[in-house]
Amino acid sequence: MALTRYNTLIAIVAILLSVASGYLMTGCTSSTAPGSGSTMVHMSSSFSKAGTAGFSKVENFFGIDSLRIDSAVVVISRVTFLAKEDSEMADSDDVEHEGDDGDAIMNGDDHDGDDEDSSVVLRGPFVIHVHDTVAIDFADKMLPAGTYDAIILKIRRLGFREHHWDSDEHSSHECWSDTGLAGASITVWGAVFKDSAWQPFTYKLNDNLEFKIKGNFNVPVSTSSVNIALHFSMDAWFRNTSDGSLLDPTDTSFENRKMIRHAIEKAFNQCRGGHDWGGDGHPDD
Repeated sequence: MALTRYNTLIAIVAILLSVASGYLMTGCTSSTAPGSGSTMVHMSSSFSKAGTAGFSKVENFFGIDSLRIDSAVVVISRVTFLAKEDSEMADSDDVEHEGDDGDAIMNGDDHDGDDEDSSVVLRGPFVIHVHDTVAIDFADKMLPAGTYDAIILKIRRLGFREHHWDSDEHSSHECWSDTGLAGASITVWGAVFKDSAWQPFTYKLNDNLEFKIKGNFNVPVSTSSVNIALHFSMDAWFRNTSDGSLLDPTDTSFENRKMIRHAIEKAFNQCRGGHDWGGDGHPDD
């Protein structure tokens, strides 16, 4: 009887040791899922545009002869990092969609995505001033290390007197919205050449845009920081997506503004993004 009890006790101890060993091995296994540590992520963006000669019209098309973009402001509301399973879900939900073409919001409150995991969201608004093709640092945040293969970027109208982060304030200083920018999600300054003269223009988009960018956005736990870069092209902002002809931003007709909006949205949907290994503010993978 004593021997039977002893053998039973030995068996129980062996089982407990086996379970504990399995637990420890599982706990020590490296994980690629978000949440296995935190790493500082630095976000930057760059914009390509034509030089002082601007864009020329397509042959055999009427309209403006040339267009020049001098500077622009883009308001990014938030950047959300997506793990693979979340990225696939976003694909099924058709993230890329058109925003509302309506009146400017009054207070800039952005409640969309409040149910998201805030640990993987860089929330602005970030007001990005585009003066040239030099990369622009616009956001920093500690993010859970993990494997991310896409981000969702939201561009929205800046509210009146809304607190925001301004890229021209090199100290990452929070600012109150400037009345010249409030009410618009994208503002472009430039000039068009028509009627034998250059005519200045200020174009404002007051829509909200949200789209998905696929790429290598992995955040490793083995490093103290990682640089993530986004690159946008302004070359197509004022190009008709159907025939490539120049669109005149001084033409305020509904149909023309609709075509410009569609061109801008298509251009943003072709954004490149990924790690900036070289530190030049441009995606390298």
